[in-house]
Amino acid sequence: MSLLDLHGNGLTGTFPWPGLYLDLDYLDLRNNNFTGEFRPIGQTANNIRTLLLFHNNFNGTIDDTDLYYNNWLNPPSIDASPLTMVDFSYNPFSGKFCNLSKALYLNTLNISHNSMSGEISARMFNNSGMPLFRVLDLSYNKFNGSMPDLSTSSYALETLDFSWNDFTPARFPRWIKSLNRLQMLGLSGTNLEGEFNPSVLSNLTSLKTLILDNNTISGILHFGSIYNNFGHPNRTLQLVSIRNNNITNVTYNGTIASVASSITFKSSILSQILSICISI
Repeated sequence: MSLLDLHGNGLTGTFPWPGLYLDLDYLDLRNNNFTGEFRPIGQTANNIRTLLLFHNNFNGTIDDTDLYYNNWLNPPSIDASPLTMVDFSYNPFSGKFCNLSKALYLNTLNISHNSMSGEISARMFNNSGMPLFRVLDLSYNKFNGSMPDLSTSSYALETLDFSWNDFTPARFPRWIKSLNRLQMLGLSGTNLEGEFNPSVLSNLTSLKTLILDNNTISGILHFGSIYNNFGHPNRTLQLVSIRNNNITNVTYNGTIASVASSITFKSSILSQILSICISI
């Protein structure tokens, strides 16, 4: 048997990790009520490619040795069934971020809505590059310290969400401009401060969604700069949300009817959220 799908059955108790079938490559336990720690110890499935545990009550830490056991994340070649998709979201996992420095073939990592904490170092990612890495969602945890620079390791990312973590207050990270395949960027509630200069994202020609809510971004929002960088017909931007920041004013000198984006923000000079949704 290569696939085991038990999702959405309301199953309870602990899962028998050591009893996994050796030839299993897909395990789906999402939307149950499993408890206990994630500990695939002993002779277990060494061909796992997809591991879906979200919406359960698994707890404890996600130890590096667990994900590297039997070469799950670091096989000798891609033909040796590397772990490519990991979704541990919506569980009470705690502890530090797992080391991905040898995860050459990882495609998706979602550990959002947990209780993980500590600093995330750029050294925890593969500095030689992770060419298949498309989705990283660490939102709604308790990570702190500086936001990690992923410009070298994760250049192929399409979705990056660091929202709602307690990172050190800083200006918008300039290294984001290196992620030129990015389609969705979420940095809400990450202690961003200072003025936001849209030109830093001028290389992100595939960007569709930019969410910067609940920070302390300040100064004047130059709407024309946003349009100049993202309003080109070849661009795909659909939504920029900068709600609940410290924007003091908005300027624009162009013809607003030509704008094909949606800009949502809340500033101290407005009594309600102002949305400008213009379509050609």
